[in-house]
Amino acid sequence: MSTVVTLRAEWEVGPFWVSRGGGVSDPYDVDEISEIVLIEESLLRDVDQWDSDFQALYRPDDPASSGFAGEADRQNFVARGRLLAQRLRQSLDSSVEVRYSGDGTIGIEYFEAEGITTYYAKIDEGHPRNDPRGIVRRRVVGSTSYDEAFTRNLQWEPTEYLQRYRLGHDDIDHVKITKDEADAFIERMSKKLSGDQ
Repeated sequence: MSTVVTLRAEWEVGPFWVSRGGGVSDPYDVDEISEIVLIEESLLRDVDQWDSDFQALYRPDDPASSGFAGEADRQNFVARGRLLAQRLRQSLDSSVEVRYSGDGTIGIEYFEAEGITTYYAKIDEGHPRNDPRGIVRRRVVGSTSYDEAFTRNLQWEPTEYLQRYRLGHDDIDHVKITKDEADAFIERMSKKLSGDQ
């Protein structure tokens, strides 16, 4: 069962969002996350301070006026969180996927475990490489490979596509693509499914 930990600040909930086995993400406070994964104390303290700084901006009497004083403050907060997400990636086992989305105003950023990740576009006559039916990736960590498809849930989830294709059970073809091409597909899909286009 795959575990995804996303660092994201939201009002009145913990900064760690955990999804297991492709399920819905649930928030965990700094003092609760050890139920799921072990994180070093110094990193937990820094994440707690980062989240506390965000929570201090909340105005329960007037939620609409909650937030940063200006764009520079927001960008600084997002940059601080990105560094914390990088430290989180370094501190967790490679079987745990780490993501980051700041205060929710940026797209999801993926922090890869050490290893090799190869991306593929699923193509056919009506879906060329630059507009594929979907994308899949194979992550190889040590001697273990993980095959995942980017789904309508806007997340990477386990897939048997590459294995089925190798065995001749799936006739949808695929081509190798770059991470930039995969990121562009994810951005288009996210906008399409959220109604932003």
